[in-house]
Amino acid sequence: RTSARHRNWLQVRPGETLSCQGCHQAGTGTSHGRSGAFTSSWPGAATTGLPFPNTDPALFADFGETMAQVRSRHSCITDCSARRPSVDIVYDDVWTEEASAGRAPDMPFAYRYNDLDTELPVAAGCLDGWSAGCRAVIHYEQHIHPLWALDRRIFDTDGITVLEDRTCTSCHTPMDDMAIPQVPAGQLDLTDGASPDQADHFKAYRELLFDDNEQVVEMGALVDRLIEVGIDEDTGEPILQTVNVTRSIRAGWARGSDAFIDRFLTGGIHAGYLSDAELRLVIEWIDIGAQYYNDPFAAPEN
Repeated sequence: RTSARHRNWLQVRPGETLSCQGCHQAGTGTSHGRSGAFTSSWPGAATTGLPFPNTDPALFADFGETMAQVRSRHSCITDCSARRPSVDIVYDDVWTEEASAGRAPDMPFAYRYNDLDTELPVAAGCLDGWSAGCRAVIHYEQHIHPLWALDRRIFDTDGITVLEDRTCTSCHTPMDDMAIPQVPAGQLDLTDGASPDQADHFKAYRELLFDDNEQVVEMGALVDRLIEVGIDEDTGEPILQTVNVTRSIRAGWARGSDAFIDRFLTGGIHAGYLSDAELRLVIEWIDIGAQYYNDPFAAPEN
């Protein structure tokens, strides 16, 4: 998502057609999607029979068409594949014409649910064919949390020797391999277990989405770090205060969750640790609100 979430419901009655007519000014009372209510931000192709600038001449436009309409019309000469919705994100640069654009077409990419090694957030039948019931529903416990404990060990050619362990919970854990308390890497505990702040949530969920106290190991125990911020005038005793650790994820805003996401991108300290499909799933979950449940009927009654 590139901007704030649109918090208005768009509704139609039987027989009505809703279409995107371009941007409008907030607070004007202008109706969303009502054709002719305001001037569109872009009226479409200015002529018939010519391509859009720097695009493949084979994809010529008719007057007033958008690029989506052009793609749909040309696709339907064969199989209308460009019109078919999909639960996956698949991109092929069919537009760029190298000679006029002065650059090569963008590289294709695909972020597919079927490439996940954890439970799918959509019915298996939706992977190959879309229907009106194909709606992805992402729950934290069911679809996001299992990513942290997924085995990500890298083995040598013998298939036995472990060269590196990229499993999230191998470092983001309050206990080392000898069951001795330690500070989780990055002050982020991604292990199992209920949160002491909200028993209905896993602690890892709360660690990701809520500010927390910095921890240290003292006398063999993991405790909140305390710093002196002053002296009590009456007792002469030091005044102690916990140290805040800012949340890694901002619900509803993946682009603003750079403390988490950027670590997995090119140049980040965890680049390559999550697959493209896994990173897409996490970003999608964050952008739709990073809710614990995304189906109200799956959530506890209270």
